[in-house]
Amino acid sequence: MQKLLAEAKRSTPSAVALAWLLHHPARIVLIIGASTPEHIIDNCAADRVTLSDDEWYDLLVATADIKSRALRQSP
Repeated sequence: MQKLLAEAKRSTPSAVALAWLLHHPARIVLIIGASTPEHIIDNCAADRVTLSDDEWYDLLVATADIKSRALRQSP
């Protein structure tokens, strides 16, 4: 889901993930680090990704579903 959304937004999955946090209703303040100049560029790209409320919620649901499946598959 995140990769498809990133392609639709002409961005990267990591930028979409940071944009998701920036769009969070709790108004999360990001403190990010980077080990390469490319990471800094990618992190800054998150500010240019606009998510609708529906897109944000779809990512939330997709993540919850992945976590739920992982818990069900645990021995």
